[in-house]
Amino acid sequence: MKDWQERIDETIDFIGGATVPAHADKRAAIARLLREANQQALISQGLSTSMSQGTNWSIRHRDRAKLNRSYRRAIILIRVQLLNQVAVAVVAAVDNIPDGGLPTALGNDLGTVFAHEQQPLTNALLALQANPGNWLANNKIQLQGTVHSGAMNYGFFLDTHGNRYTFKPPNAIIDEVYISPVVYHVHVQKYLAVAGNPAAIQGEHLVGSNIMITTQLTGCAVMYETDAAHTNMVATHIQPEGPPNSAGRGYNLVATLRGGGVGFANPPGGVTTRAVFGSGQGGQPHDYDPNANPPRHTFCIGIRTVNGWELHCQRHNIGVPADNIEYWRIL
Repeated sequence: MKDWQERIDETIDFIGGATVPAHADKRAAIARLLREANQQALISQGLSTSMSQGTNWSIRHRDRAKLNRSYRRAIILIRVQLLNQVAVAVVAAVDNIPDGGLPTALGNDLGTVFAHEQQPLTNALLALQANPGNWLANNKIQLQGTVHSGAMNYGFFLDTHGNRYTFKPPNAIIDEVYISPVVYHVHVQKYLAVAGNPAAIQGEHLVGSNIMITTQLTGCAVMYETDAAHTNMVATHIQPEGPPNSAGRGYNLVATLRGGGVGFANPPGGVTTRAVFGSGQGGQPHDYDPNANPPRHTFCIGIRTVNGWELHCQRHNIGVPADNIEYWRIL
């Protein structure tokens, strides 16, 4: 007879690699949810007992019988722990699943749980878009970049260990439950690539999404230009570059970009306002100090609301889950 905790551990491992005809891409995420629940002692000994398939099983076709038992335990664990179904009813239902239908049943449950866990993420994203300032003042974010600019599907999930919501390219997400909103990602361009013609910097017209993200700012600057109603925005993310104390390094980068003769080759049109958010000592709303003590990571996110585009800054130390949020609105 298995120890009850051993049964839980083996079942979670089985779920992570089980053969299923559908939703195999969700196995790792569901296994992680269960593993975290187990680490927090949220899975009971009583549930483990309900998962037991007994010991009186045929010696013939031993491997097949063992595999089927693993499927049944997995389905019981998922339905009771993650779908909040009553154990007695679940055990009876699973007993009635034919052996041949077990992989399909487990796959369907993986899809059901994934969709169930996605709903809080959808709610969180809607709240961010409805009231960005309030949401960002109370919820940590982390923005991870990719190598292209444009409107694209991105992963959005809750990192429970880091206590933060994360935007991340879906192909870089391994074992998280996530949703895939369309965001406009602004890729980094290096200062020396634009220094030769600072009056003709190519910006990104933020179309195709109401969310703009760019990777973490570590001395970088976000230059943006909007029309009078903030309906249209062009933006770029410029990385410091060049010799020490040159125009493109340190605090000089912001001063250079704010200086005369610097602008977009493709402004939004009409009467526009251009500004630079970046590394400086002038304080909020347009300067952040990358050398602040204690050290903090800096993120800039844009949200287009019913009143037009807004830009927001959030700072916190991603290595310290309990670190307080520093937040302010840029635009």
